[in-house]
Amino acid sequence: MNSESFQECRKQAIERLHKWLNNSQLPLKFAAGDTKDPSCNYDYTSYDPSTWLPLVHYKQTTYSRLDEMAINACKAQKQWIDLPLLERAKILRKVGDLVRAETDWLAELETLDTGKPLWEARADIEACADSFELFAGFIPSFVGTHSPVPPNPGSFYYTRREPFGLCAGIGAWNFPFQMAVWKSVPALAAGNSFIFKPSPLTPLTAIRLYELYKLAGCPENLYQVVLGGVEIGQALVNHPLVRKVSFTGSVAGGRSVLKCAAERIIPSTLELGGKSPLIIMSDANLDEAVKGTLMANFYTQGQVCSNAARVFVHRSIAAPFTQKLIESVKQILVGDPFNPKVSMGALISPEHQQKVYNYIKSAISEGATLLYGGEKPKFKVSNLNNDNFITPCILTNCHDNMKVVKEEIFGPVITLLEFNTEEEIVRRSNDSEFGLAGGVFTQNLATAHRIASQLQCGSIYINSYNVYPPGIPFGGYKLSGFGRENSVDTLLAYSQLKSIYVEGGSLPYPFPE
Repeated sequence: MNSESFQECRKQAIERLHKWLNNSQLPLKFAAGDTKDPSCNYDYTSYDPSTWLPLVHYKQTTYSRLDEMAINACKAQKQWIDLPLLERAKILRKVGDLVRAETDWLAELETLDTGKPLWEARADIEACADSFELFAGFIPSFVGTHSPVPPNPGSFYYTRREPFGLCAGIGAWNFPFQMAVWKSVPALAAGNSFIFKPSPLTPLTAIRLYELYKLAGCPENLYQVVLGGVEIGQALVNHPLVRKVSFTGSVAGGRSVLKCAAERIIPSTLELGGKSPLIIMSDANLDEAVKGTLMANFYTQGQVCSNAARVFVHRSIAAPFTQKLIESVKQILVGDPFNPKVSMGALISPEHQQKVYNYIKSAISEGATLLYGGEKPKFKVSNLNNDNFITPCILTNCHDNMKVVKEEIFGPVITLLEFNTEEEIVRRSNDSEFGLAGGVFTQNLATAHRIASQLQCGSIYINSYNVYPPGIPFGGYKLSGFGRENSVDTLLAYSQLKSIYVEGGSLPYPFPE
């Protein structure tokens, strides 16, 4: 495919977006190729990161509208909970079927919204379809327990798993559809209704998911979407009808949500930032370790919270590993995300690109060496916006106290560090305020399990990285948050446990005689 073909793919995707919005009553106004008119009464505009052309305009959801949505969601939840378990499972499975049938189009929307390569967006959507299968399968057996209470053989207690009612979720911009699915599907599977707020930068696929829930037969208003920024997000978390909240975003945002939840005494799940370590032991297969390093740093242009930008390499293999890594990184093609050969697309915005670039400059000023990349690519195709792109970066001569090593960059930047002993690397890996993920490459499984047991983080990869099939719990330690998504643990967290005791005999006199 040549550049004209990629542009044609993008053009067709935008035309499909226009047709979809033009034939709906959704709160999004098509804006591609347009500029925001100051006289227009819209609060937000979302842009295609690759071209920085506007996609849609929209207004922030009003507080009165949020009230209506919450009331309607509670009504829908009562209808939903009255359905037989198998019926609920069938409906959620049907949503998954609809997602799978629309994989190509949903991936196009995700690529337009985020700038990530189309092939990567497609993989995200396919995994989300699997999530519906997973949680639909849990529903028929999502019941309590029964236990006898001696000495009376007729006495027993049983438990019930009951929904909270209305739950809320707030997502980030790097995986918009995945976050809408990961938060809403387990909530609905547990019998709740759900209101989701996507990032104001990426509203498209969460809105389409709203339509798919309806098409599959969910009660009207069971899943709804609010649009806007921090203000409406705070109003959502503080709404008196919301009984649980799940948040993905920054540590500062998580603290704000947690304060609101604490004030109202409602449970919350927080998935926040990360600064994960990837450990390359002396006996590692270097080719596999290099592939793992790429997986740990360059998906979604490095904008992944679980990324392992701190790559610790045993000193004895540092030179050959670094050489192989450079050779592999040089093969990464940065460009139009509609190009099937492109590995990395655009960062989410010019401001974020500048933030990543500032981290690289900071590292160099502190003594790091820019080994490769970290620059704006030079495109022959004029329709791409260079200010949103950056080439994959490798920094060496780094040390643990550098800003670039301690703080989350959220971009395609590897910091190479060396170590000598296992005890040393465990200590240095854990010397972080974050604890989302970690990885180790070694051919000695005893070593791998020993290190995994000592790392202070929620997910550990042995000879792999950043693989999250449905069913694997995802969440962090320390400032990376608490609670888990993507697993049966998530389902449990969206329910309340009720214990019921049944006396099967006559009661004894309760006091001394």
